[in-house]
Amino acid sequence: MTIYNLGAVNEGQSGNNFDDMLYPHDNIAYGDSSSSNSIIPKYVDIKVLDAMDTPERSDSNLKIYSGYVIGNNDNNPTDIKLMADNVYANSYDAPDSTVSTKANPDGYKQTQKTYNTKELGGEDKEYTAKGLNAYGDGAPLTIDIAGVDPDTVNAVVKNPKRNNYNKQNSGTDVPNKFQNDNSNKNNSGYSAKTVAVSLNNNVNTNRGVAVGTINANNAYIDTKDTNLSIKDGNISNYAEFRNNDKVAVVDNDFRRIVKPADIQLYTEKTGSFTLDLGDTINMQTSAPTVYFVNRGFKENKDLIDRIDESEALEKKYDENSKRISMRFDTTADDGLTSDIKIYDISRTGALIRNDKNLKRGKTTKFNIKFDDVDINVKAKVINVIGNKAGVKFINMPNEIANKIIYRYMQQADSMKSNLTTSSLYDL
Repeated sequence: MTIYNLGAVNEGQSGNNFDDMLYPHDNIAYGDSSSSNSIIPKYVDIKVLDAMDTPERSDSNLKIYSGYVIGNNDNNPTDIKLMADNVYANSYDAPDSTVSTKANPDGYKQTQKTYNTKELGGEDKEYTAKGLNAYGDGAPLTIDIAGVDPDTVNAVVKNPKRNNYNKQNSGTDVPNKFQNDNSNKNNSGYSAKTVAVSLNNNVNTNRGVAVGTINANNAYIDTKDTNLSIKDGNISNYAEFRNNDKVAVVDNDFRRIVKPADIQLYTEKTGSFTLDLGDTINMQTSAPTVYFVNRGFKENKDLIDRIDESEALEKKYDENSKRISMRFDTTADDGLTSDIKIYDISRTGALIRNDKNLKRGKTTKFNIKFDDVDINVKAKVINVIGNKAGVKFINMPNEIANKIIYRYMQQADSMKSNLTTSSLYDL
């Protein structure tokens, strides 16, 4: 389904006055929301199900080039509800992604940016896409995005032929761990495959954007508003959320730091998350933060407090070690092997058996293997106690250091209270 113009708007809102080839026959003209012959919806609920043919290959696409919604309807607290296998509603000025992912090795490029009215039987004229926008003043524009689910299909389609559904799998193998208190227990549990949506990029009033629920494999959400919040997010692979100042990334595809993001989450083993992006960043969830840029005192107090808590934990853990990273006990980890005994490990160093009678300040090399990692590590001896030596890694690749965090992040439930703070402090 392709929607070229959703909601009639005037010149001041749209940036160009769309030429409706049906007017005046359909008696719908462009004007403000009080005009008797202008249509601007209060709320929108669109479901594209693809449930009639080719059941094993069903793949519905919803494309909205330009849309305006009044919102603020008490009877429908969500202004925009979209359900499809793929959802596109990005603006002509939406930023492209430069991050390499499995699905998009060269970064995701926004594609639905223009359309020609010749496709509609009109004149040969090019228009730019505007994305989805709030019309007029009021509360933040609210939106829910989900994949097609069997209950919806069975409710609206008699004898549906569709039998393939994209079940949401994020966090399902670790139930009740890192639970998001804001998680919508009534959401569909089925994900869209790709979501690319621009919100409030082409309006004069800044109302903000509140994403109630987004279930997707890959998502790119951008807004020029200051305030962008995600109440209940489930991302299987990769997502970027952008307001006019911050970039937040969820990366479950590649276990490495993404730059120039301001904050990066890893949620594959933790399920849903919440996030507020404004002038500051507020992460209201226990999903681990694996990367965070502190740009100064404007950052959110909650995150700064977590860094302070981490420092206190480190001091309590070992008053004399002056470590900068939380260490994890490796003595019971049969999946981690090395040519030297490792007692504990962090992303920056390890405690090893000192078989070589190493002295403080000397360097050593040893091999580490786990998962898909097989690396020869160079390290400097920081401290020696008996037959043990504390070493600091030299030039450890970030992607390997992060895999150390992820490995132990997925294990003991006892880490639950410490993971977020330690990962913030580590990086």
